[in-house]
Amino acid sequence: MMKKLKFEILVLGMGNSLMADDGVGIYVVEALQRKKWNSKIKFLEVGTSLFYYLEEVSSCRQLIVVDAVQAQGNPANVYRLTLDDLVSFPDGWRDPHGFSLLNLVELSKSMTGLPVGVTIYGVEPQNLSWAQGLSPEVEKVVPKVVQAITKEIENLLS
Repeated sequence: MMKKLKFEILVLGMGNSLMADDGVGIYVVEALQRKKWNSKIKFLEVGTSLFYYLEEVSSCRQLIVVDAVQAQGNPANVYRLTLDDLVSFPDGWRDPHGFSLLNLVELSKSMTGLPVGVTIYGVEPQNLSWAQGLSPEVEKVVPKVVQAITKEIENLLS
């Protein structure tokens, strides 16, 4: 039941930019969008409304997601995770509106067989209070995450 591919790679920046480090996914995607990419790659800032992007997720071969992840590590730790890793997170890493990334990918795969692969880049937040902008610790790792995702995209395309 494979649908026509729209994108080789879809990169989603998740989070709430009004809650300090929760917006890290948005900032990373904004930085990635400033680079030159070919038309096989799509970047979206999805905020906290993951379900609204089902059509895009169900028409990409590889999905890369960037978000703040509370994994009980040190602030600004960067994690590269798979869907299997998310199972160990409370509520399957549920978004504030009750629909998880796991739910979205399962629904997408049941409809189109896509995406084939999913990678999650999580950044441990320092501050999740109502504030705009990232904490200094998390802001320092944004270039590292951008570089890691850039390398991942290059590897996926080669």
